[in-house]
Amino acid sequence: MADRQAAYDALLRASFPAFLHRCFLAVSPGDVFEDNWHLEAIGWRLKRIQSGEINRLIVTVPPRSLKSIAISVAWVAWRLGHDPKLRFVCVSYSADLALKHARDCRAIMSMPFYRRAFPHTVLSRQRSAEHDFTTTARGGRFSTSVGGTMTGRGGRRHHHRRPDQARGRRIRCGPQYGQWLVRLHPLLAS
Repeated sequence: MADRQAAYDALLRASFPAFLHRCFLAVSPGDVFEDNWHLEAIGWRLKRIQSGEINRLIVTVPPRSLKSIAISVAWVAWRLGHDPKLRFVCVSYSADLALKHARDCRAIMSMPFYRRAFPHTVLSRQRSAEHDFTTTARGGRFSTSVGGTMTGRGGRRHHHRRPDQARGRRIRCGPQYGQWLVRLHPLLAS
């Protein structure tokens, strides 16, 4: 039994698709995971970001296709599992959605399966807000939304929920139609 558990933990560390499947079961209990080619394609592109081959990615798939769970939740947790010093800034179009993704990511990182697969990644008790949490290695995940604050924040990876705003162009966003995402442009230039 211990050998099977060790093999499963190793699979979660090595295979993002396997890790994504396990995360889905954790954050969507009772729902059916429907594996599809687009999840493999998203995973392949994320691997290219991880390797440095590309530094920008826009994912356009229909709603309810797991892009949020895959990228803003599972991939961030998986990358922090491999390198707990990484710092992520995740931006969503709504504060509620940004908070939900942060909660889901944090919950996954607190679960026994995650702690077994990534024993060197430990959530810090020093900074443990739902939207802003760190690891003991000083990496972590900060969440905000359009209209939210990012002052003084930096990260090596930035995730956005509105692909038409990925370059920080002056595009009206949200129901307010008075907010602009221009201030993200310097972060995306890095």
